[in-house]
Amino acid sequence: EILIKSSSKGLRITEVPIKVLYDGDTSTHNPIAHGSSVIISTIKYTSLQRPLTFYGIPSVIFLIIGGVFSYLAIQFYVEVGRLNTNLTIISASTVLIGVVLLITAILLFSLVSIVREGKD
Repeated sequence: EILIKSSSKGLRITEVPIKVLYDGDTSTHNPIAHGSSVIISTIKYTSLQRPLTFYGIPSVIFLIIGGVFSYLAIQFYVEVGRLNTNLTIISASTVLIGVVLLITAILLFSLVSIVREGKD
């Protein structure tokens, strides 16, 4: 998060060599828990910085997949005369997920824009 913020403000980042000695107790953090918290923090930060990209692109992908499965379900119904429940459930669920992600992207983008305008 510090690297992302400093980079967005145009600061230069350089690497400085240091000497490290690992004597005795080195760390009290569980590496899996710490790695998970870093990943979650990065995802949270990215979703707030670019909500339309973060939620919008998956939304479009889900809507396209839902449209394809809806087309296949309708085509099956026209040819056979009954619904294919698997195609129908997949199409309905992917369209629903796509719509929820799209609404989330729009709302979060609006909220972030309002907060940014208030800070300026």
